Amino acid sequence: MYAGRAGVSKWLRTACRLLRRCWSLCILVLLLTGCNSTWFYRPSDKVYQPFDVISKQAPFFLQSSSGNLLHSLFIPTEGLSKNTLLVHFHGNAGNITWTSQRYGWLTKYGFDLLVFDYSGYGVSTGEPSPQTTWQDALTILDYSLEQKALQGWDRVVLAGTSLGGNVLLHALANYPQKNQFDLVFIDSSFMSYKEVAAGVVIDKPGGYLASQVARWLISDEFAPVKYLPIQLAAPLVVSHCLDDQLISVDLGRSLYKSIGSPDKLWLPLEGCGHARGFGDQFINHRMQLVEALSRPASENN
Repeated sequence: MYAGRAGVSKWLRTACRLLRRCWSLCILVLLLTGCNSTWFYRPSDKVYQPFDVISKQAPFFLQSSSGNLLHSLFIPTEGLSKNTLLVHFHGNAGNITWTSQRYGWLTKYGFDLLVFDYSGYGVSTGEPSPQTTWQDALTILDYSLEQKALQGWDRVVLAGTSLGGNVLLHALANYPQKNQFDLVFIDSSFMSYKEVAAGVVIDKPGGYLASQVARWLISDEFAPVKYLPIQLAAPLVVSHCLDDQLISVDLGRSLYKSIGSPDKLWLPLEGCGHARGFGDQFINHRMQLVEALSRPASENN
């Protein structure tokens, strides 16, 4: 009788372990299949900070080739101007009333800043998707070069954070005028949706199997890895937090190594989480970035 109960108990424990692994795998599959769908994006229309507090300029809309209107904002420099426009491609969450704060501090160091929301973010029209974010990025690249000519900026710096870095690099890969930009800065980003999805679950129960499922399920059609090697004529700066628990620093290093540039700089950041390396508490990181973004344009440009 005792042996029978022990056998049943052992069977139940084994069954429970299998169920937990299956449950984790199910959650993983849902999470992964969302990485290339509208479920991956986390737009919000919440106003985190009033526009008149963020900038002296009024927000405006740009007509995107995606067919949508992109809510955009210009934030002029508060310091001695470097005559440089920095264009920020934000990550997968929030909107420009939140993401503008990520690099808004650069306006105190002579940079002018242009921020925008992808389709479906904030009050931009439409819905976010890999297709629309790519088209939105191309529209912003066109607009940035137009403004460089019209406003007389000496330099245009392109900056992408997390998902924004992926979107930016994918748009730049075959952009006919990519050599007209003066510096590209990528923070906390990645080249492949497949590898990000696999990395998210590799340490979970059943992680190895789940990571293989991830690589099978996820599409890299709108990822820059599809277009390797990507060659830039402008300087490249890549930063990543060493203890990033969402997107591994290994993916950041891989991105850095995968892009050709005549002048590359790798900025590893300590003591910060995902895409948090330039917050108020990291003055030393900020000073490193100001110096890096002030690097002169490549002679090949």
